[in-house]
Amino acid sequence: AGFTIPPAYTVRQCADALTSPAWSFDFLSSDAYTYALIDGSARADSISSFVNAQIDAGFNWADAEWLCAEWGGPVLLNG
Repeated sequence: AGFTIPPAYTVRQCADALTSPAWSFDFLSSDAYTYALIDGSARADSISSFVNAQIDAGFNWADAEWLCAEWGGPVLLNG
């Protein structure tokens, strides 16, 4: 099935849920998961296309420097 938004559940995942009734009850009785920083209109044909749709190609080292200064905490930057 791959990566999808909203998640698609497999038979295996559903069978695994039966082995954890408390977790399953909590999951089913709670509001659906939402992703605050993810635009719900973005298509999720694949994980790479999804991630690429969320990234601004114009982001540069000056932007990274500004973001780190705004954050003010420890930063690990991988690029």
